[in-house]
Amino acid sequence: MQIVSSIGPSFIDDVFDSVEIATPARPDLSGAYFSTRLYKIDLPSAVVVAATESWDKIREFFTQVARDGWDSVKAHFDELMIFINEQLRVLGNLAEDYEQMILEKLHEMISNASEFLLKSVRPQVEVGNQVFILSAINVETKLLFSASIEASVTTIGKFIGSGEATVKATYSRVADDGK
Repeated sequence: MQIVSSIGPSFIDDVFDSVEIATPARPDLSGAYFSTRLYKIDLPSAVVVAATESWDKIREFFTQVARDGWDSVKAHFDELMIFINEQLRVLGNLAEDYEQMILEKLHEMISNASEFLLKSVRPQVEVGNQVFILSAINVETKLLFSASIEASVTTIGKFIGSGEATVKATYSRVADDGK
């Protein structure tokens, strides 16, 4: 049995909602530093603010890709990369922390997307009065991690832009005695 999962705006929302950019480290302070799930340490607010703005733009971009397809949004991709490169330039010596934070969140997004796809597979199916249980699964979609924000956004964008992910599930019939 082959299951094709749709990758639309709701899938993007679910995946993005599962990736937290940052939370305040010390709410009693002025907010100069933030704690992130990425580093487990404090980061200067300039990095977190830039990463949060970028993350919002990345989310908008991926939602647009899911709605309109990769080929329709290539110009927006260039705008996104110009924005990200400007953030890198403005951050100066903090750029490496910003880049690492965005990359880590993109990688977390890829991992979470895979988990969401796998969760879409039913552990058992019924055909007539026969019960079949999941015995094997094969995800045919290939998502590669990259050390480049541009390459990672491109990979994810093309995946989302295809509009679907194929998961092949193999089910085995349950014997009459339940085994």
